[in-house]
Amino acid sequence: MKNNNKSKGYNIAVNGAKGIVRILAYVLIILFIVYLGRMTYTLGYEVFDQKSLDAPEDAVTISVTVTEDMTVYEIGEMLKEKGLVEKPRVFWIQEKLSDYRDELKPGTYELTTAQPVDEMLAIMSRTNEEEEAE
Repeated sequence: MKNNNKSKGYNIAVNGAKGIVRILAYVLIILFIVYLGRMTYTLGYEVFDQKSLDAPEDAVTISVTVTEDMTVYEIGEMLKEKGLVEKPRVFWIQEKLSDYRDELKPGTYELTTAQPVDEMLAIMSRTNEEEEAE
């Protein structure tokens, strides 16, 4: 009889511990999903917001040179260093989702802090012949 009571107590304790572990696992999974959703929303907002860093009256014109061997991410890093974009990764995603995907041309460009990324991409995707024709 005493062994039977000990077994019941042991089973109750083990089942209670399993229940607590299961609840903690569910809570961690829910927290992870919320965190992932929040991060995804923030990234999506940054990608599709398309705002310029400065107002037109406060804009600064900056000369940038894109070389043929630069990747889009490296161009984004350069633009961040020059103060034209905030995050190179967001610039890279914006380029991949834009009409100018894989169209950036080497050259020297005059960009301003009042331009949204789409305008910068449009300028950097023009060929020299198109610029001369305008």
